[in-house]
Amino acid sequence: MVACSAWRVFELEHHVDCYGAQARGFCESPSQDGSARRHDATWRRFEVQDPDAFAAAVCDGKAAWIATLHDKGDATQIARSLQQLAEDTKIEDLAPTAWPQGFRPAVPVPAVEPWPPEPFEAYLRAHALYREAVTAGNYIPGSRALVYTCTSMTFCGGHGDRLNGMLSAAVVAILTGRHFFIDSQRPLPLSLVLEPHRLDWRLHGTLATMPASLSLNDDLRGFEADPHRVMDSQAGVLRFVSNQRLTAAALRAAPRQARALGLSPRPKLHALLFRELFRPSAALAQRLAARQLPEGPLIGIHFRAGDQMPERWKDPPRHGLDELDEFLDCAEKVQRSMSDDTRIILFSDTERALELPRVQELQKQGKLLWPSQTDSLVHLDRSPATLVVRGLLQVWADWWTLAFDVDALILCHSGFGATALEIGPDRPAFLGKGCVRAEGSTG
Repeated sequence: MVACSAWRVFELEHHVDCYGAQARGFCESPSQDGSARRHDATWRRFEVQDPDAFAAAVCDGKAAWIATLHDKGDATQIARSLQQLAEDTKIEDLAPTAWPQGFRPAVPVPAVEPWPPEPFEAYLRAHALYREAVTAGNYIPGSRALVYTCTSMTFCGGHGDRLNGMLSAAVVAILTGRHFFIDSQRPLPLSLVLEPHRLDWRLHGTLATMPASLSLNDDLRGFEADPHRVMDSQAGVLRFVSNQRLTAAALRAAPRQARALGLSPRPKLHALLFRELFRPSAALAQRLAARQLPEGPLIGIHFRAGDQMPERWKDPPRHGLDELDEFLDCAEKVQRSMSDDTRIILFSDTERALELPRVQELQKQGKLLWPSQTDSLVHLDRSPATLVVRGLLQVWADWWTLAFDVDALILCHSGFGATALEIGPDRPAFLGKGCVRAEGSTG
């Protein structure tokens, strides 16, 4: 639970609930007449690992208090303490001995040096020398490598799983002094949609065939329980298979290296690493340019129905089509805080969204755009290979637009949109169901 100096209070689980009051803003219980307190919320795709960094993000740098809650009774006690601090603060109330158990001021997040720090630049230089040597068929004594692997012989997951796996693998490689490479061939080579930026992660020669391999698919708890099984591996070259987000556990397992390399504390680390690793390929850049997005602000909606395209993939139901109205309501609410020429751009995994009268009316008015090519709607992990090959560029173009080309986001609970929120620039973002604020700055 995080209470800002504006007296909003957050209860941390896998999502984050925010309980606020009126202008005074401390956390209140329902009044005697039964009237409800105001209930806001902040959604995250992943649980909060660093409450102090989270407090700095959601409280806009204001002073904050953090509480560890074990049951609802703790929340009531915390609310009383907040009320006391807000209304009638005494010197003795500020002593740590007066605070409820688990209640403390947030520690200000220290300033971090500009990105990229010199130790990371040194890593890039060493990687370039290693890659040059490997390409020439030479061997550098003592050098080690880690290769993120996604092939026809491995399970890779969907778009969000792959990005989390790749970027987590990069963190593990950097922390352990390994040179990072990507061997992603499923359904097509990754280099067809993304090119190396500052670190050339492409494979050459025999480096692509290595004996040592570790699979962490669906095994986040296993990695958290024993990260050193991976990080202390003595293999010269390590194939790394994962659809999990391992970064937080890796940073905790090697705190000295993380600080020395400038990786921790580092808000939006995945976003920074993405920019070091990737830029659009010529084919993706051409597809994005052909989209010809209009001038003016854009609100991007990602709506995942799940089970509405059975001829293309099998997926559990996510959102009923009738729930798209709630996403559009949220978008129009956000639109009112922006300029009059703000438009909505809708990305969905079903062309049936175009059958809804409200969508058709917004399209007719020029207020809603549907950029997808409906014959290219695919799911990277669930569609047949023949369809995915055709739709791969479309998937990445849609994600890139959500990540970098819209001014606000309306999301569903999906890794596709969550990674776009985290890796793209800071902007207003909301979970469409309930129009709940979404937060990805400290992911």
